[in-house]
Amino acid sequence: MRKALYVLFILTLLLSGYARADEGRVPVYQQTTITQPGYYLLTRDISATSGDVITVQSSNVVVDLNGHLISQGDPAKAGVYVTGAVNQVTVRNGRITGGTFGVRISATVSGSRFRVEKIKIDATADGILFGATGSGSTIYAEVLECDVTATSDGISGSSEGTSGTLSGNTVTMSGGIGISVWSARGMQVLGNRITGGLAGINLSTTVSPAGGNIIQGNTVYGASVEGLQINSTYQPTKGNLIKDNVFSFCGLYGMEIDSSDNTIVGNVASYNKIGIFVGANGQRNLIDANQLNSNTGSGSYGIYFGANGAHAYRNNIIRGNGTGTVGGVLTGNTNAGGNIT
Repeated sequence: MRKALYVLFILTLLLSGYARADEGRVPVYQQTTITQPGYYLLTRDISATSGDVITVQSSNVVVDLNGHLISQGDPAKAGVYVTGAVNQVTVRNGRITGGTFGVRISATVSGSRFRVEKIKIDATADGILFGATGSGSTIYAEVLECDVTATSDGISGSSEGTSGTLSGNTVTMSGGIGISVWSARGMQVLGNRITGGLAGINLSTTVSPAGGNIIQGNTVYGASVEGLQINSTYQPTKGNLIKDNVFSFCGLYGMEIDSSDNTIVGNVASYNKIGIFVGANGQRNLIDANQLNSNTGSGSYGIYFGANGAHAYRNNIIRGNGTGTVGGVLTGNTNAGGNIT
C-alpha cells in the first residue's frame, strides 16, 4: 500500500511538471484576435473567408503555428496581421497560403522589434511585409529561414530607419522584388536564395542617412531586370558591403550600384547583360576581386561606369563579355591593377 502511494506521489509530481511546462500556452483553433501577451499555439489548421485570419494587437506575443496551415480566402487580407503600438512579436513554424499578405506587420510605435521564422508562404501577392509608420519611425526585423512564393514582393520592409537581419530565406517570384528594404541602416541580408521577379534585392531610401548594410552570400537567378539595386533616386544608401554574392541570368544588370562609398568584393555576376553597372549618382566605389564573365547581348560589359565618380576597380576577372570588359566613362575612374581580361 505504501509503495502504491509513493508511485502515485511521483506520478503527480511528473504530471504537475508537464502542466507547468504548458503554462502560458494559449491554444488557437479558429480565426482570432490576440489582445494580451502570451505564447499562442495553433492546435489545428485554420482558415477564414473574410478578414485577417490571426490579428495581433498586443506586445510580447509569440504566434507558433506548430506546423499547421493558415488558409486565407479573403484576397485583400493577411494570414497573420500584426498592427498597432506593438513590440516584441514573433511568428514562427508553419505555412500560410492565400490572401494579399502572408505576414503583415504594421507598427505605429517607433523602435519595435519583430521576428518571422520558419514560415512557408505561397499563393500570396506579398509574402512578408513589415513596417513602421510616422515621422522618424524605426523598426528592427528578423526574417529567418522562410520559404516565400509571391507575385508582388517577397520580403519587404519600410520605415525611416529599418534594421535587422534577413537570412537563409528562399524567395520565388513571378513579379515584383524578392527582398526590398527602404531606409536600411545596418541591415544584414545574408545567404538568401531568390529566383525570378523583376529584381532580386533592392535597397532604397527617402531619408538620410541610410546605409552601412551588409549584403553577403546571396544567390539571385533569373530576375528580369537586375539582381541587386542600390538606389539613390530619392536619397543615397551608401557605405554598404556587397560580398560573395552570385547574380546570374538577369535581364539587364547583375548589380546596379547608384550610390557612394560601397565595397563590392568577391561577387560573381555572369550571364547578365552588364555585370556591374555603376550609376551617375555614385562616387568612390571600390570594385575588387569579382568574377564578371560571359555577360552577353548588345552593349554588354563586365563593368560599366555611368559617370566620372572616382571609382576604383582591381583584381577582377572580366572575360567573355559581349561588347567589352569595362565601358562607359573611364576618365576619372581608376584601374588599380590586377584585373584579368
